[in-house]
Amino acid sequence: MSRQSIGYLAQFITTLEENPRVPQLFRNGTPFLSTMCLAEHSPSFPDQLRTLARKAISDDVASERLKRALPNAHRSSSTSSALAQGTSSSITELQQHLARVLQPVARKYDLTLTAFRRVVHTGQVGQVSMSEECDSAPHPSPVTPTGNGPYSILAGTIKATMESSKFHNATQVVVAPSLLL
Repeated sequence: MSRQSIGYLAQFITTLEENPRVPQLFRNGTPFLSTMCLAEHSPSFPDQLRTLARKAISDDVASERLKRALPNAHRSSSTSSALAQGTSSSITELQQHLARVLQPVARKYDLTLTAFRRVVHTGQVGQVSMSEECDSAPHPSPVTPTGNGPYSILAGTIKATMESSKFHNATQVVVAPSLLL
């Protein structure tokens, strides 16, 4: 790899770092529903965040503020970290963001930019190609309805098992709509 290639790569990386993709927190998504569950039932959930979460149910401004606050809440809590990282998006949205952000860099250096099998910019000096590993990026799972049906059966089974267990001191189990592995 030549010094010039390393310079191009450094510029692409710097541009990506300066233009992060902003995730969305959809009200029907698992991260939002899990946050609502924690706000309602967790005694360790911060009161200020609890109030904001309750407002976010119907207030778009509060929802935006909640999205920004989640990564800062309970840095040591794995649940909060997972919620903060679990804001919703799709592979397609991410790919479009990468192509949109990097196109001006390719244009500036007269490079051909191919983003996920699509030529975004044609240049004369060289070529940069972005692709999925093995063309198989995992897409987000569909949102499971939590109001009734299979989820209610699963949640009821978990709750009954935990509350009747001799190994857990669990008298009021709340099952959050999320699976954190």
